[in-house]
Amino acid sequence: MIKPSKKLIVVVIILIGIGGWGLIRLGSKPQMGMQGGSIAVKAMQVVQQDTPINYEFVGKVASKNEVKIMSKVSGNIVEKMVNGGDTVYRGQPLFRVDNKQYLSAITSVSKRH
Repeated sequence: MIKPSKKLIVVVIILIGIGGWGLIRLGSKPQMGMQGGSIAVKAMQVVQQDTPINYEFVGKVASKNEVKIMSKVSGNIVEKMVNGGDTVYRGQPLFRVDNKQYLSAITSVSKRH
């Protein structure tokens, strides 16, 4: 086995030291954004005031009394007497149906008798 000389050991130690020093210098290099010096920041005046509390929720509204509306007679609707979302009561007229075909049916039946 060959024994290394003292000069070789000193050179290797010096090279390791220089390499370590170089790695430390590379690691402590300033960041890209930090090279300019001063950084612009915004400042605000602190004011004591009440903050309004607002809540926003996502949801679905459903009526507890949902009723299907069905006419006892067929025909065209000629007038709508309520708007969507209005409160309605029992017996209140909601729509008016065209009565021409019923009037003609009544007159044709009365002419036969």
